[in-house]
Amino acid sequence: MRKTKIISILMVAIMLLAIIVPTTKVLATDDSTAHYSIYGFAGDYAYSETTKSDNGAYVFETFVKVGTTVEAIPYNFNTETEKYEVDGTLPEEAVITEGYGYGDITGEKPIISEDKKQVTFEVVGEYNVRISYLDTVTSCIVVVVLTEEEWNEKYSPTLSDPTTEELTAKLVDNANVIVTYSKDSSIDKEVFETLATKENATLSINYGNITWKFDSDIITKTDTMFTPSVQVSAEKFAHIKPDDITDGLFIEFAYDGQLPGEADITIFVGTDKFGEGEKDLNLYYYNDITAEYEDMGTARYNNGNVTLSLDHCSTYALTEEELSVSEDPSNPEEEVTTNPDSENEKDETPKTGVNNIYVIVASVLVVISASAIALIRKMR
Repeated sequence: MRKTKIISILMVAIMLLAIIVPTTKVLATDDSTAHYSIYGFAGDYAYSETTKSDNGAYVFETFVKVGTTVEAIPYNFNTETEKYEVDGTLPEEAVITEGYGYGDITGEKPIISEDKKQVTFEVVGEYNVRISYLDTVTSCIVVVVLTEEEWNEKYSPTLSDPTTEELTAKLVDNANVIVTYSKDSSIDKEVFETLATKENATLSINYGNITWKFDSDIITKTDTMFTPSVQVSAEKFAHIKPDDITDGLFIEFAYDGQLPGEADITIFVGTDKFGEGEKDLNLYYYNDITAEYEDMGTARYNNGNVTLSLDHCSTYALTEEELSVSEDPSNPEEEVTTNPDSENEKDETPKTGVNNIYVIVASVLVVISASAIALIRKMR
């Protein structure tokens, strides 16, 4: 009798564990029941901000520029950064259902798009916008609509010859900071250290005939000073040895080496060399070690302005005619080596997450089975 009872208990335990395993796997992999703690808005002229009140509560607000259209998007609270952060896209079942104004704009309603995913704010002021998920009101978003001047002051400031402290103070999440220098200046590494910590922020630097644009998301180097000036010449620079280019332009950056991050660079070179209109020009890097030009693709020319993207600065040349260069040039930036056999190697990394549950379950089954067998033997 006792033997039968033990076997029954063992069978029940196995059945319970069998039920737990698939349930745990479904909860770990199925996003259909995902719940977002809050919704907000995103767009070129939208900024969502998380602040902490005196009583310790987190306040979530969205700021937008008047006259712009923004889209609803889910946010989740990140306990490490203590901020609400974008988490995926708006679920199909979630829609904007209502919007109304406060105070002086009471009765003023924002314009909700036909698909109920976007909203346009035409009047400055404070609004409350409701978003429903599966016919249930799940979020009421506070939206502060700013004038263009207020928005530019807060999120798209224009600074002239700023100090490092003045510039870093304006580098916040979603900001588009524009800086103009009237004299050749070195920009402190602290600027790029600060930019690298921000989300969706850009820094545009104007000096003389050149504009640099850096995005916070791709800043990788923050340990050097940066100098924005550039020299453009129709005559080759003294250190260039070959005479391959007779009808082009030479570009020499004051900064030499790896940039803080890939930059979009626009240089005004005039129309004397390449004339009016738009065209693609051939871009070449001059390698001082090999004394050869290396193909870097093309740069876009538009009525005297040349636009190119670089992550390394040195000496470059622009031509309309293609040069005969090496088909496999060295990269001006440090090369990254990879193991060609890595794709065929067996992944020996221990797997975590759901797989750990199976390890635990197996261990429990082994313990239960061993205990049951020991009891049965003892009873004989």
